[in-house]
Amino acid sequence: MHPNYTPLDANPGLSAQFSVNYDDGSADNWDLPALLADVLDAEGYPTTRHGDWLHHAASGYALLVQIAALDLGEHVRSTTTIQIHHPDLFPQGIFEYQHSFGESPEEAIRYGFELWLSSDWQLLHAVATHDDKDHTGMTMIFSDGGSRRVHFGAPQYWQENPTPVPADSEDDDAHHPFCPCCLFTNSMDAYQPLLEAQDNYALRLFAARNDDGSTEADCRVNGEDYTPGIDALRAYAATWPGTGSEFRKQYVLITNG
Repeated sequence: MHPNYTPLDANPGLSAQFSVNYDDGSADNWDLPALLADVLDAEGYPTTRHGDWLHHAASGYALLVQIAALDLGEHVRSTTTIQIHHPDLFPQGIFEYQHSFGESPEEAIRYGFELWLSSDWQLLHAVATHDDKDHTGMTMIFSDGGSRRVHFGAPQYWQENPTPVPADSEDDDAHHPFCPCCLFTNSMDAYQPLLEAQDNYALRLFAARNDDGSTEADCRVNGEDYTPGIDALRAYAATWPGTGSEFRKQYVLITNG
């Protein structure tokens, strides 16, 4: 593991450990690297710890998890960040948020880690270990001979009013409201500067349509807001057929081909 990794200036994470003090004088203490290591190990991804950092030797990733926000309301809501470095893919580091909820701080945070592991981590691990056969991708060849590879994580979606599909339908497209690449390709002009660059990027794409037909979107590149992507995803959401609330989201990596 590289000894000089430090928290990114843009990473809003506050600390890898935190305490909650209650009115009755009791307190709970949490060590987030230990909790993340437990979640990873349970799914077959053992790590070693170096201070607050976790190193996953099989993929080469170094991970720093920190608490960013905690709301102890009727239902606990948590926000953590996981900063990720890789000597070849992301030597400069990237980070991503994990928003979650639960009956206790530990339950909320653990659930956020489990969601991250089932989505972002699967793609990150597959690309780093050159075993992405279970993920869709596309290669772009440019006139100067350079190439870029776009790796698509599993798309996630929800529809309030899904279109009924006949039980005997053999049309795969009829069972899926969008393909693994269309959230990216329908907003691709916004990412042209990233495709033409030489660095690697991690994109978080989210688009939604509300009950009243209004749209919203979130797009982050390496953890930071990316306004061109937000605008393009909102415009794409406005074209979706049907009615009612709907959202689509995906994790995407852009690397050198």
